[in-house]
Amino acid sequence: MGALPTLYAATGSNVQGGDFFGPKHFNAMFGHPVRETPAKARQSTTAAAKLWTLSERLAHLSFDIENKQIPRLTSRRAPIDAESSGGKSCPPQLIRPSSTWFCAASRPMALGAVGRYAVVVSLAMWGACTAVGNPNTIQLEMSNGMARTQAVTALQSRYRFQRAADEELVALQTLDVPDGDTARNDASVESKLRSGSGSHTIQVLVGGQQRELIIDTGSGKTAFVCEGCVNCGNKRRHRPFVLTANTTYLPCDRSMTLQSSRGEPACSACENDKCKYGQTYVEGDHWSAYKASDIMQLSASFEGRIEFGCIYEQSGVFLDQPSDGIMGFSRHPDSIYEQFYRQKVTHSRIFSQCLTEGGGMLTVGGVDLARHTEPVRYTPLRNTGYQYWTVTLLSVSVGNSNNTLQVDNNEYNADRGCVLDSGTTFLYMPASTKDPFRLAWSRAVGSFSFVPESDAFYSMTSEQVAALPKICFWFKNDAHICIPSSRYFAKVGDGVYTGTVFFTAGPKATIIGASVLEGHDIIYDVDNQRVGIAEAMCDQPMQAEVELSLDPGGDKFHAGFDYSQAPQWMLAGITVLALVGLINAIWVAAATNGEAPAKPTKPSSSSTITVANDWQGEEFSFFLMQEDDD
Repeated sequence: MGALPTLYAATGSNVQGGDFFGPKHFNAMFGHPVRETPAKARQSTTAAAKLWTLSERLAHLSFDIENKQIPRLTSRRAPIDAESSGGKSCPPQLIRPSSTWFCAASRPMALGAVGRYAVVVSLAMWGACTAVGNPNTIQLEMSNGMARTQAVTALQSRYRFQRAADEELVALQTLDVPDGDTARNDASVESKLRSGSGSHTIQVLVGGQQRELIIDTGSGKTAFVCEGCVNCGNKRRHRPFVLTANTTYLPCDRSMTLQSSRGEPACSACENDKCKYGQTYVEGDHWSAYKASDIMQLSASFEGRIEFGCIYEQSGVFLDQPSDGIMGFSRHPDSIYEQFYRQKVTHSRIFSQCLTEGGGMLTVGGVDLARHTEPVRYTPLRNTGYQYWTVTLLSVSVGNSNNTLQVDNNEYNADRGCVLDSGTTFLYMPASTKDPFRLAWSRAVGSFSFVPESDAFYSMTSEQVAALPKICFWFKNDAHICIPSSRYFAKVGDGVYTGTVFFTAGPKATIIGASVLEGHDIIYDVDNQRVGIAEAMCDQPMQAEVELSLDPGGDKFHAGFDYSQAPQWMLAGITVLALVGLINAIWVAAATNGEAPAKPTKPSSSSTITVANDWQGEEFSFFLMQEDDD
């Protein structure tokens, strides 16, 4: 511990007992003289005294004597030099507030800059804590409607086409295919899967009107058909959205059509003072809309004013969708979870999807840990310049975890990278991984039979399908997804199955779609730059009351600095410094009543402080605060 620590004492009038912390002595403790006139003393210390409750502990940590000389404590009583104490003698008793020894008849103490800044930080923290209430979270059921049916129907149609050509039983023109399902639509559906058209939907209210929207983690825009849309299809379950008194079109000016820091303009064009924008997909399907806003409700108590696209024209696969539109959940400023966060409906940018073949659960603003059958493992997000949920895929195994594809993992992570996309139905892998996959498959099953490629059809029983090996995807931080054969084979006929693993260079990415994500709770955590993965009972009925966790724990990750936000950070820093300076000036003015502090006198070298009893071995908490905290 070393030598006994020394301390400072405040200059002022005689102090008796509990009077030490009265308003009269507050200025003395902060390095300002206490005048003998009680009325004036009270007047000059009113503002400072109000801050005392908050700053007591901080003041104890930061006061300093101006000449840096501290009288040393002794174990016996001794008088204090009258000259150094301003003509006052130290009373025989010492006051010890907050486990700290003081003598109130010595040099003035000064509150240092550290103390003032600490008070500012404390006030800021208090304000932040009081501003943030309990987060609002919501859990919704998702349905799996026509989108998944269309994907499987496309595979069934392809199988029928192939069988007809091979066996020459019928002409292609006379095939019995579902209404509106042609060879062109078949190809369009296949392209649609690569581009991320959705498969799981939820019901919401917008402007009091029910909308069924596709949940898509591969895009960030929310849009649906509005009144006046021409040739927008007729298979939707609801009538086009009718603008209400609360619906407003976002105004547009030329600056909104210019490239922004996020890489795209807010509006593609200004038309009749409306912001026009849209989305075009790989195969050419697209929609165009005017940007509008209205109240969106996910439940009676979960609502906010959300910006969306009011679709006036669309083409391709969107014409055959029974859903009204799409709801974007990618890493994009317009994503729904981002908008609810900006509206302060939620207090954290986190949501999770627990998918099943028939639907699943969507949780916004929290996580339902009760569904998990294993601990959550988190893998860091990658910043590739795209808005997707991109993670690092290290390897893919077939059967045994050691039986991995013999490829460099850069093959999986090139270009757009490995993307988790609930809007894509199946699994898409780079074409360069096809042969390594076949080899790994042959090692697992002993032959090249039943390789689950999308262009192969097999006659199998359900028992044979169930006996096939699992496929696992291994990410950073030991996060992984393993799927049984039922998730990479689809039944397309009586005893006929086809694989749902697509090897193609089209998407320029490894896309892990909904069929792979099913049976897992996927936690999308923007604030901690991570994705959580856990096996879960996604088909478990939603409880009336469920505890949703805002912080599911686990490893947290941080994104690199975004230099496009440097001006905002500089402005924030200047604002904070200005606030600190203002509070510092107010503090000094309040404590001195506008008068300069008296010049302190130099203490006598013979000055000592008396101690009523022997405490040599007692820990001195004032100067050993850090040790006490430890």
